[in-house]
Amino acid sequence: MTEPIDRQCPKCTKPLIIRHGRFGRFIACSGFPECKFTEALPPVSLNIPCPVCHEGQVVERRTKTKRLFYGCSLWPKCQFATWKKPTGKLCIECGSPLIEYRGGERCSSKTCAFKSAKPEPEGKAVEPTE
Repeated sequence: MTEPIDRQCPKCTKPLIIRHGRFGRFIACSGFPECKFTEALPPVSLNIPCPVCHEGQVVERRTKTKRLFYGCSLWPKCQFATWKKPTGKLCIECGSPLIEYRGGERCSSKTCAFKSAKPEPEGKAVEPTE
């Protein structure tokens, strides 16, 4: 299974494609096996500025065992990393980043107890029965 992308191979100028291999997805030349050019896919950005360095973006990353975590795009210069998905908002009590959890959002600081519940979607509210 391959997906075309709109870039050309820097070695042979054939189109590049996204391939699926035993270690996951990667970018490769469509001229394989004559051309063996490959490169890693760029990390998925959440479009949230890094709460530590304020220069990089928060991106999805994977550990060696394929566990998902979130970190700064400027790693190793910035050491920001978290297992929980950041929301891009700051805590109204202490100013730390908010993270997603099952019931809504909560503060990422271990010393702050701020939590906010997810709002009910409009039109989905169930009226109590008598």
